[in-house]
Amino acid sequence: MRAAKVDKSQGQYINGLRTIGCSVCVLSMLGEGRPDLLVGFVDGRNIPVNILIEIKEIKGRLTPAQIAWHGEWRGFVLICREAQQAMNIIRTMQVISYAEVVSDMSLVVDYREASISNLPFRG
Repeated sequence: MRAAKVDKSQGQYINGLRTIGCSVCVLSMLGEGRPDLLVGFVDGRNIPVNILIEIKEIKGRLTPAQIAWHGEWRGFVLICREAQQAMNIIRTMQVISYAEVVSDMSLVVDYREASISNLPFRG
């Protein structure tokens, strides 16, 4: 097993997510296609939520190991290109609910990649 590669922007994700009240556990060292971060927070219905986040650079692609892992995983994995994208999605879940956001967003762009353009922002 080779050492897992850590994305350059991982620190931005960790700091940004903690700033908006999330707990963050780094998983990137596990390798073998597993996501980079485990993020915990409370959604808009006061329900504790855990989300896995895969960090990808703007033009980055999932590796064959990541494609296989994501294909077998039965839970939700958010694939993000920018830290701000992850923060926007989680902020929305903190205001409304995890279930409502996940049911309304398009997850088929790039192996379940989240698109913030479809999120039900409410003000």
